[in-house]
Amino acid sequence: MDMLPRRNLEEDNPVLLVPVAELLESRDKRQVTNIEQDWQISTTNQTCETCPRGCMARPQKTTLHALNRSSHSHDTCHVLSMQTPSQVSTLLNPHLPNSYLTITKKQRKQTISHTLTMPGLTIGDSVPNLEVETTHGVIKLHDYIDTWTILFSHPGDFTPVCTTELGKMAAHAPEFAKRGVKLLGLSCDDVSSHAEWVKDIEAYTPGCKVTYPIIADPKRELIKILNMVDPDEKDSSGHNVPSRALHIVGADKRIKLSFLYPASTGRNMDEVVRVLDSLERSSKNKIATPANWKPGEDVVISPSVSDEEAKKLFPQGFKTVGLPSNKGYLRFTNVDH
Repeated sequence: MDMLPRRNLEEDNPVLLVPVAELLESRDKRQVTNIEQDWQISTTNQTCETCPRGCMARPQKTTLHALNRSSHSHDTCHVLSMQTPSQVSTLLNPHLPNSYLTITKKQRKQTISHTLTMPGLTIGDSVPNLEVETTHGVIKLHDYIDTWTILFSHPGDFTPVCTTELGKMAAHAPEFAKRGVKLLGLSCDDVSSHAEWVKDIEAYTPGCKVTYPIIADPKRELIKILNMVDPDEKDSSGHNVPSRALHIVGADKRIKLSFLYPASTGRNMDEVVRVLDSLERSSKNKIATPANWKPGEDVVISPSVSDEEAKKLFPQGFKTVGLPSNKGYLRFTNVDH
């Protein structure tokens, strides 16, 4: 927030800009929430020294501040003049294009009504090209994600379920490597903690080395951007910890699949391998994998494919299941034989 560009501000057209980190503390990050609060509006020609985030880089002749009447006064807000929600979005966070808020100032009571659209990366969204610190040094996400990549978070180092999970990830590394898939872990502990913890993980899983990098996110910035925050679990300091989130990201840097588990439930790595195989096949063919599908079994042809097109795409043939509706939408074929 301390890098906001200088702008000419107009008191009759204020927009309340709330730091995205605070918005992401919401329990439901994708729910649209309507909130009304009373704000005391004041003007100043100086930068605000009390705001921990820094109001503006330099003094403004007419800078409007929203002073919350709660005990957290001026900890969060700046009033800026914006033209469109997309401009507000850019200032909120350039990596969260769907986040925005709109503000209307109400008469002299100075009640500001604001609508917050809560962001959160999900299937189809692009992973931002952030520079992150890992156990393998500093990397840029887009440089690392040049093929299928599993980006997974865990609540904390030196915890029981996480130790078993990362050990099983290491044990499945040959299966992932055969498929050209990279691994990238993440938690809010620092790199030195990760390095010490890896010794425990490898001791728990004899013969398996943790060869993949683990991101350090002690400021909890990345887990919020990547929608990996557990709303219920907190550490000893009262901070939210990462959920057991897992994103499978394609070489195009877009999220193809997401898992989100509570801290109490460990992930099944065999299922991760299975969905990878499903994604790989559906990315090359106009098919989908049915319930409980495993490699080698029949897949279903996409409903968008006509029978005539299916004959060309699947020369091995396909079988249409007869149903009471007499609609021939359930068609099976095999792309592994």
